[in-house]
Amino acid sequence: MSSEQIAQLKAFVGSLKADPKILHVPDLKFFKDYIESLGGKIPDIKVSSPSSDSPPKTSPTEEKPEETKVVEDDTIPDFVEEEMDTSELVCEGVIEPETEDGPEIFEGGKDVGEEDMDNANTLRSEAMSQMSEGNFAEAVDTFTKAIKLNPDSAVFYAKRAQALLKQNRVKAVVADCDEAIKRNPDSALAHKLRGRAYRLLGDWLLAAQDLRKACKLDCDEQAMEWLKEVQGNAHKIEQHQQTQERRRAEHELAQRKQRVQRAREEAKKRAEEEKNKPSFGGMPGGMPGFGGMPGGMGGMPGGMGGMPGGMGGMPGGMGGMGGMPGMDQDMLNDLSDPEVSAALQDIMSNPMNIMKYKDNPKVARLIAKMKAGFGGGADAPSDAPPSAPSAPSAPKAPTPPEDDLD
Repeated sequence: MSSEQIAQLKAFVGSLKADPKILHVPDLKFFKDYIESLGGKIPDIKVSSPSSDSPPKTSPTEEKPEETKVVEDDTIPDFVEEEMDTSELVCEGVIEPETEDGPEIFEGGKDVGEEDMDNANTLRSEAMSQMSEGNFAEAVDTFTKAIKLNPDSAVFYAKRAQALLKQNRVKAVVADCDEAIKRNPDSALAHKLRGRAYRLLGDWLLAAQDLRKACKLDCDEQAMEWLKEVQGNAHKIEQHQQTQERRRAEHELAQRKQRVQRAREEAKKRAEEEKNKPSFGGMPGGMPGFGGMPGGMGGMPGGMGGMPGGMGGMPGGMGGMGGMPGMDQDMLNDLSDPEVSAALQDIMSNPMNIMKYKDNPKVARLIAKMKAGFGGGADAPSDAPPSAPSAPSAPKAPTPPEDDLD
């Protein structure tokens, strides 16, 4: 049996181990009977004969495979490629590469004269005679001399590679074939010999690529035979790579979907935060943005008497801010500053805290504007400690109009 037939038989046996009911297929009855004649026991599994025209039917209760879903809270990890099970490959005839250096390589581009070309061709004929006599080492040396005289010849490199292959110097064969193909990409002999060297090294894909190219350029019986040796392993490796590429593409698509989904969720969350963010104006019973303190700043007992110039006379507090005298856009801008807002809240909770902000220019400027708006001067907070808040004074009785005195 050829190595390819052995590989096919091995694959068939592997399929039987995975699914023994295959033996009950009517077409394989002869094989089942042969196993039983040798004393083998076949598992009793009933198998319905499949119809070639109709696809297999599934029962209504049979569960369908669930589609892969992107889990919103879990990050999909990076793709990890599965390693191929090399035990499926037939690796007979693979050898270890040589440890010795290959013969000398010469740079091309030399201006070769007619005399050098004639001498190189003479050496080539001599090397071919040595190869026919089995003197491969001598042939390599002679080809090297010919290459030195005419380094642009792809044929000389390919012929030397042929002599090297006879010695199983596979690394040197690959190097010489590289030089030959560099000078003539359509060298069928160079592709053929390099493909054989790759096969001996166990590089099945590279071997198949070169041998396929050689058969396409100039097919011969030996190239076809060598291609058959590597075709089975190369096909298995190519199938594995295609499967991994498909899985990688599916994995990357799932990652992209997850990134898009999370970006949308973030955008939606930010939009909700902006929508629910408090704005100045319309907060009942207090300064906008300060949580609706009842009665505004004027509702505190005695106002803010400890502030220089006092703020106790602010009629009706600061609720709504709409009717405050002297209110301008700059004051509204200052009030929208989170730092100033926090400072005013602190002062409202305890007027004594005003001294903490005496060196804060933004708070001092706002207080000065507010005092000026109520006619209390425009002095910033001084270093003097504030006095304790006074008790609320009784409201004065309204003075009758002068017209009523008569």
